Amino acid sequence: MRRISALLALLLLLGSLAAGCGSTQPETGTTVQIYYAASSDIQSGAAILSEHCQMTEVSIPALLERLFQQPMDADLAQAVPKGTTVRSWDLSNGLLQLDLSEEFGQLSGVALIRAEYCIVLTVTQLDAVKRVAITVNGKRLPENGTRTLGADDVVFKGETADPVTVGTKLYYPKLDGSGLESQFRQMELASLAPEDQANAILRELALVPEEHADTLECFLSGAGTIDTVSVDIGVCTLDLDRSALEEICTPDASEQQIRLRIYAIVDSLCELDGIDEVSFLLDGEPIEGWQSVYSVQYEFK
Repeated sequence: MRRISALLALLLLLGSLAAGCGSTQPETGTTVQIYYAASSDIQSGAAILSEHCQMTEVSIPALLERLFQQPMDADLAQAVPKGTTVRSWDLSNGLLQLDLSEEFGQLSGVALIRAEYCIVLTVTQLDAVKRVAITVNGKRLPENGTRTLGADDVVFKGETADPVTVGTKLYYPKLDGSGLESQFRQMELASLAPEDQANAILRELALVPEEHADTLECFLSGAGTIDTVSVDIGVCTLDLDRSALEEICTPDASEQQIRLRIYAIVDSLCELDGIDEVSFLLDGEPIEGWQSVYSVQYEFK
């Protein structure tokens, strides 16, 4: 559970909003907290916040039904993907086995962890629910293994500095030049800041899995330097030095190979929550002949 503890210690400084769920209604019934993703504009830096809600029925189906709806507060957003439904659930000896629809399976990395926490923190308000195991269409997500989560796994005080393990997809160019191939990788991070995640992905791209060394290209050796990595309003900017640029644009590389290398970086970074586009600079200046920004290129997959 080190991943769980570190996640909220480093990023999810959990808060609570006083805004009522349907606050125009009289306050009758039981007050519960429904947990959502916080807007990036929230000054506290929290990634999860709760919204108070008055409910006449407090049950697992009722809590999940409310969680899967839009929050009342404009500073909050659903952490669970739109369209997600509960296929089945079973509660036995304090463990809630929760099977969700395929929409939930679209999540990965930090977005998945945040959604899991919103579910766990919401349903464990019921005394009978101690831990939660989440599946999608009856199958475990690759990142989860046999993991179960409880509210006690969430650290609020930030006293731990344990590394965080996050799973994500990385894309590598195929040696035959036909496109990109995805590989699921686990990355250990000191921080979940977008810049640290981006740097970790760039390090991982320099390590092609040994079993795929004959089919996938490793073009980043680490000899080149990416001077700065910044993320702003969905755009990740990579400021390369000359050596890093030359690793991408080797003299013997075809135009197709160079495009695949660029999009291996772009598509890998865009797997991260909060990154939609990638911009490349050379020593702080635009690179001649390159696009100002790149977004995911589906034709290579």
